[in-house]
This record gives sequence, C-alpha cells and structure tokens, in this order.
Amino acid sequence: MKADLVRIALIPYFVLLLIICNWNVKLYAAVTLNSFYFLEYILFIFCGLATARLMDISPGTYAQKSARIIIIVNLVVLLGLFLLGFLQIFVFFDVRYFYQISFLLFGYYLYLLVVSLRKGETL
Repeated sequence: MKADLVRIALIPYFVLLLIICNWNVKLYAAVTLNSFYFLEYILFIFCGLATARLMDISPGTYAQKSARIIIIVNLVVLLGLFLLGFLQIFVFFDVRYFYQISFLLFGYYLYLLVVSLRKGETL
C-alpha cells in the first residue's frame, strides 16, 4: 500500500524529469535528426509505461484519504507547472512537449481524483 502511494506521488515528476532530460540530451549533445526522433520515440514509450503503472494500483488504495490528498497536491503542482510554462515565466517554455505532457498528466490525475471520490465503485 505504501509503495502504491509513493507511485501515485512520484510518477508525474518522473515523467516531467524524463522530458527535461530528453530535451537537454538533444540540446547539448548535438544529436543527428535520426537519433533526435529515436529519443522522442523512447521518451513517449517510457512516459506511457509510467502513467499506465498508475492503473495497476488497487482501488482500495485510491479510496484512502492520503491518496486523495496526494492526488490533489499533484493536481495543483501540475497545473502550476503548466501555467509557468504556458506564461513563459520559467525555463520550461523552451522544453519541447512540456506543456502537452504536463496538461495530459493534469487530466490523468483529475481522472484519478474522480475515481478516488467514487463510493463503492471499482476501476
């Protein structure tokens, strides 16, 4: 159960860290066009696998109050990161796909919040 809560808490930051690392590799390594698209392909595979791992968590974990708090905090942080990038306030406005992925993660965590607030229903 604690591992599930840690997974709920850390997966969005892992995905966003993957995006930033992927962008830095492409920016500073002077990669060729083929390796550039290969890195993007690998990035989307790992991001998809990481978010799919959230559906592997038992419905009883989502019903816990601590899981709801973690999901709400992640929603606020993801919305804040999206707004920072969208308004070009911080460094993230240069990172390709940062807004899109952070917005998708925001929607996914909104879905998880709805699932956690349902009473007596399973995933």
